[in-house]
Amino acid sequence: MGRLLLLHICAILSVVYSQEEFRAPDPPTSIKTKPTSDTITLWWEPPESHLQVLVRGYTISYGIGTPSRKLVLEGVHTNSFTIENLKPNTTYVIVLTAYNEADEEDSEKVYITETTDIEKTVDNDTIYNYLKAPRITEIIPMKNGIVELKFDDSNTENTMKNYFVIYNIYGTDDEFEVITTNKNILIDDLNAGVKYEFKVKVKDSEGNESEFSEKKSVVTLDDIISIDNEPANCDFEKEKDCKFVSDKEAPLKWKTIDSKLPDSYYPSPRYNDISEETFHYMILEASSDPYDTFGRFLSPNYQILHKSHFCLTLWIYVTPSSKGSFTIFMKPSDTQEHEIIYKERFEKMSTSHWSKLSLDIKKSNSIFKIIIEGQKLVTSEKFMIAIDDFSIRSGHCDGSWSDDSNNLNGKYDETYLDVLLLVKDHVKSDSKVYETKGLDGFPAVAIQRGAEIVVPYRSYLPERFYRNFAIVTTVKLSDKKGGFLFSVLNPFDTIIALGVSITEIGPSGMNISLYYTNTNSQVESNILASFIVPDMAYNWTHFAIEVNEDAVILYFNCKKYQVKQVRRKPMQLPIDDVHKLYVGSAGPIIGHSFEVSL
Repeated sequence: MGRLLLLHICAILSVVYSQEEFRAPDPPTSIKTKPTSDTITLWWEPPESHLQVLVRGYTISYGIGTPSRKLVLEGVHTNSFTIENLKPNTTYVIVLTAYNEADEEDSEKVYITETTDIEKTVDNDTIYNYLKAPRITEIIPMKNGIVELKFDDSNTENTMKNYFVIYNIYGTDDEFEVITTNKNILIDDLNAGVKYEFKVKVKDSEGNESEFSEKKSVVTLDDIISIDNEPANCDFEKEKDCKFVSDKEAPLKWKTIDSKLPDSYYPSPRYNDISEETFHYMILEASSDPYDTFGRFLSPNYQILHKSHFCLTLWIYVTPSSKGSFTIFMKPSDTQEHEIIYKERFEKMSTSHWSKLSLDIKKSNSIFKIIIEGQKLVTSEKFMIAIDDFSIRSGHCDGSWSDDSNNLNGKYDETYLDVLLLVKDHVKSDSKVYETKGLDGFPAVAIQRGAEIVVPYRSYLPERFYRNFAIVTTVKLSDKKGGFLFSVLNPFDTIIALGVSITEIGPSGMNISLYYTNTNSQVESNILASFIVPDMAYNWTHFAIEVNEDAVILYFNCKKYQVKQVRRKPMQLPIDDVHKLYVGSAGPIIGHSFEVSL
């Protein structure tokens, strides 16, 4: 059968700096307040534009005369908060904003003043001890900065109760809060390898609350990146995402260079023939202090799951005047010893252009770190080195050194998924999926509404989706209702991580939309780009959507139709093993199934 519908994913290993939101959100609306003698409760609604401009949460600042204390609340649908421990019969100034990660970050400020009630005299016997404090029973550290917190509550269960979990880095005053109704929760925004302390209190629906529990502390586990079929890549566009750190004990520090900023002092980026894009890389250079002799760059922990070897690749730039040594170590997690896996004098390395180093390494330990070091052996030596596009994959390497010399060969890795292969299995088993005649008489497949074609996402596509890709299709709509060509949904079938939909927008037009959502942090499906095109119903139509860094390009009937500039984060979508790939619909909840021939 001809490949008339082709999901063509082209992973392009280039680098760019990107923010997630193009502007700060609008302020919250419909704000209401209610005071007591020692609290002020606020209610609000999300900004009217929250479906178009992402809202990550809200900030509340308050104080007497000036708003000197600030709280941060996560989630667009967090719409109430109670400020506690206030003075009675006192006027407070309150400032409420919405925020995201755009350059401006916060919305326009909304100022409110509210006066707490006069304190009422209460009999000492009625103060506190309405509710007993919960007791933390266990804190279990898990991978990647996640802990499981368990606690007991000996109070009766006859009213609705909320638990307030407060935690902070041990020895610091900055506290974070989680409100839950469960006595067993996961907290997943912690830093790896850091000591935290936790406390819990309970509050019921009648306003009674307990004191805080006794504090308990735990040290989170260091990050471990497991490597199986997919490599671990770091392009240093977001240094925190890569989880590399400059060694605090080393006198010289690695730093990030934005090569889009004009500065002839630093090396040009690897792909300097591609204009108007931002490339970042890491650099280490000797200082004017003769006793600052070395700098080290530390990777996160890696774990090779199955293979006995792994391949480490790294692009390196050495300036011509550099003198000293370049060393790569492997440090197993269960020892303080460093194993040298590569060492060379700068004078013997290729200079003045980017070169690729590939190291085929036999795994000696299941968990390890990589350490990259630049060092001058005598105090008079100077050097400047840059690194980019670090990668580790299981199995053997294909080669060792290769010079880049501004040659883009090898820049593209391509993977194809023919969606028709997923549909073919349903032709014989589902009466709503059947063979038909396609364009120019070639065979095609028709899908009627109500057909459910779903497969596990990870059986066909990677855990981190491709940075740059294209979706190519030939379709004939059986009516003007449209629907989803395909969709990748979260485990609950409520959020579209990736997908393409076609919808009617009038008697003579249709809308093609590309969905692109980080389901780890976003609670609603996000449309990355939409294109208005002529009516496609009842006719075979070719179109393709190409995503290339910050551009989304639509090709319609074999012509470049429109280009839209976008800002997306992350550049590679993280998609869990339990996500599902639907063809011809967006699952049983969102729906929007197609009546279509492919």
